[in-house]
Amino acid sequence: MALSFGLEELGTVSSTNIFASTRNPRQIDIVIAGSQGVLAKGTLLHKADDGKYEVYDGTKAMAGVLNEEFDTTDGDVTAYLLFDCDLDVIAIDAATTINVGYDKDSLINFMEAQ
Repeated sequence: MALSFGLEELGTVSSTNIFASTRNPRQIDIVIAGSQGVLAKGTLLHKADDGKYEVYDGTKAMAGVLNEEFDTTDGDVTAYLLFDCDLDVIAIDAATTINVGYDKDSLINFMEAQ
């Protein structure tokens, strides 16, 4: 019987920092609508008419940002959403262009991280 004590890859961890400051965000529990595929950390969301959350595309008020990856391929997903924070405009993901500035709906300040 051979024993192996070598290194083994168990998985990967993303260390992408989406924050542009050390100010703590606030969070709410949400349901992300299914069939949107895998939503990456840093994805911006808005609240749809049915109360579920979808990828922000500029047609509705921005609600907040995901701080981890969620897979919505097989259906709705219970998650949490961060808002009232300072985000690095380079590190976020949306279905529309996001510029440096303040979003009054989500209370998110989009900045260039220092």
